[in-house]
Amino acid sequence: MREWTKRWAGGCARRETCTILALCVIGAASPCAAQRWTVGIRTGLNANRMHFQDEAARSIVLPTPGFHLGAQTGLTVTGILELETGVLYTGKGFDSDDEKLALAYVEVPLLLSLRWPVALAPRLFVGPVVSFEVRCKSTRVPALGDLGCDEALASVQREKTDLGLAAGGGIGFAAGPGSLLLDVWVNQGLRDINKESRPPGWVRNQALLVSLGYRYPLRGGR
Repeated sequence: MREWTKRWAGGCARRETCTILALCVIGAASPCAAQRWTVGIRTGLNANRMHFQDEAARSIVLPTPGFHLGAQTGLTVTGILELETGVLYTGKGFDSDDEKLALAYVEVPLLLSLRWPVALAPRLFVGPVVSFEVRCKSTRVPALGDLGCDEALASVQREKTDLGLAAGGGIGFAAGPGSLLLDVWVNQGLRDINKESRPPGWVRNQALLVSLGYRYPLRGGR
């Protein structure tokens, strides 16, 4: 009886081991096979604007160009599921007939990404972005000159911390030891950054970004 029990237990252990190994081999869905860290850089161009609730202010505001640059890292959780974060320096603001407001933020995204493991891999991602204002310049028409962004005559007295929602997609493909990523995404501000009643109503940041990135695997494949 004791010998039979040992054989039965040993068989179960072997079956469980084989099952686990099979799942790891099968799965794009198994962390055993796919989990890895990547690090890299990202840069690109932005089209930015401030979205005003006030119709009069909204009608005179034009988009303004900007750029972004930073570092990124990712953790592949399964074959197609990845967590991404990083730090980006991003230019934002707006342009109008009598003022140009140039803002710069340090932004920290936390994104959930789906990437299909094929040669030219499509990807989708979404997640929150926390932004911290680090620079501001307000340029008025020549008759008025430049103003400090926090002076009383500046058009928007702003909250210095913003919260947004990023969503987008792109493609990735092998390049050397790592992967190149080409993404198009939006960052829609969720927080009202207007600290005063002039202009009336809420004010939110908006940005459309086109990014080129390169990521290198610290462990595992691309």
